[in-house]
Amino acid sequence: MIVRKNPISFITMNGKPNENWTNETDVFIVDDNSELAQKIKRNYPFFELVVENGEVIDVELTEKSIEPAKEEKIKELSSQCQQTIINGFIASNGNGYRLTTEDQLNMQGQKDELKDDETITEVDWMTINDENVTHSREEWLTVYKEAFRHKKECIFKNKQLRDQVKAATTKEEVEAITW
Repeated sequence: MIVRKNPISFITMNGKPNENWTNETDVFIVDDNSELAQKIKRNYPFFELVVENGEVIDVELTEKSIEPAKEEKIKELSSQCQQTIINGFIASNGNGYRLTTEDQLNMQGQKDELKDDETITEVDWMTINDENVTHSREEWLTVYKEAFRHKKECIFKNKQLRDQVKAATTKEEVEAITW
């Protein structure tokens, strides 16, 4: 692999992986199969060459190099948060409930109906297993509160993890953060 210092770039040629076939003077040779070559490929173009005795011995990552990893991790965490909300939860009554956007709107509508009509004593609701379950008014309101708590916990967990990502100083730290 040929590595150019200014502007930072690299190029490989299968037939001549470890020689300067460009005849340029401002370049360095790095073994294509080395750990250093992998590090260069993985972090390009966000690094500075560390040169000692005319040879590249390492690359020092620049601050910008971590930003794409952070952005990708934040998208990944947000997606996992949304999926965890949608997948639902197991309520204290032992039943599972999905929380798609439509499910959440339906729950809000049911709660409003219970608020408007105190004579309603039972609520039929579909569980995650597509079973129709009859709930007492109090039981259904408990399920509603638990659904809200589930969503809120997911949102706050996502916020905490995003803050960890933003505070990370290396790609390894970013990659170690998981849902």
